[in-house]
Amino acid sequence: MHINKIYSAAMFAFAFALIGVAALVVTRAAVSTASFEAEAGTITGGGAAKVADSSASGGNAVKFASATVVGGQKCSQLTNIKFCDDFDGAAGGAPDSTKWSVLSTGSSWGAQCWKNTPNNISTDGTGNLKLTLIDTKTTQCTNSYGSASTVTSGGMDTKSYTTKFGKFEIRAKLACAKGVWGAIWLSTGTGPSWPQSGEIDIYEMGNDKQNSLKQTIHLGKSSSDKIQMTNEHPISSGRLCDAYHVYGVDWHQGYIDFTFDGVSTNRITEADAAAEQRKQGKTVMWPFDDYDQRILLDLQYGKAGTWTGTPNLAELPSSMLIDYIRVYN
Repeated sequence: MHINKIYSAAMFAFAFALIGVAALVVTRAAVSTASFEAEAGTITGGGAAKVADSSASGGNAVKFASATVVGGQKCSQLTNIKFCDDFDGAAGGAPDSTKWSVLSTGSSWGAQCWKNTPNNISTDGTGNLKLTLIDTKTTQCTNSYGSASTVTSGGMDTKSYTTKFGKFEIRAKLACAKGVWGAIWLSTGTGPSWPQSGEIDIYEMGNDKQNSLKQTIHLGKSSSDKIQMTNEHPISSGRLCDAYHVYGVDWHQGYIDFTFDGVSTNRITEADAAAEQRKQGKTVMWPFDDYDQRILLDLQYGKAGTWTGTPNLAELPSSMLIDYIRVYN
């Protein structure tokens, strides 16, 4: 009897240790909130907090905040990786200049002005890149619509790094302000100018539809000969800006698979594109097997009367957070 008690106690301690190790490994919470009985000590990071829980023997539990899929590994721990950034810099720090080129003047897209300031683009000290739209109240540039703009924002691309094919994953929490036009995308690298080398929009959304995202490819010999193929993917509930999600694309020879939180949302093949080009009387081509592309992350602002919805300057500042970007072979 005494031996059985010792054996039972040992097994209980072993099981409890396993639970503790599992809780430490999962540094990013699952989609739904969860809690575990707490031991004495200090809880830091991972969206966790000690809360009162009468069902726990000690009266307290560890509650994990809602986030997205598990992805707690850092770049240094990953294998088969081509490009990676965890954005683990200090609060107000600049993006890693060995990986990124920051957009700093004017605006090629949208109704905002690119500014390379910590208020518009910087790491936030908690593992995110923070892109922020700000209304400065004074004219900053002539925007892409030809109008004077008081709104500044942040954007950047990997001009020094281009790639072809791979699995791309970007974990992000979108901005909520009306008129927001955020984008995570791939475009011209070392190949011919846009649109000959193609464009892959992993995520693009105007704030008129906060419950769906657009995933698009663009291709053509010239702007007048171009087509775009878009899939609009709705989410089951809530708004995309309410939580982190993982936006992705699997780029293969002959086809492109778009994903959302690890689930395939749309596949576009070379044959699909050829059929659409013939239908529209455009040149049949598929640049995605031939040319590399750079990665772009930016937060743009829309214009009244366009698909981005009616902007509301009173809702600024508004930020998009990028937790990580990963490109696998």
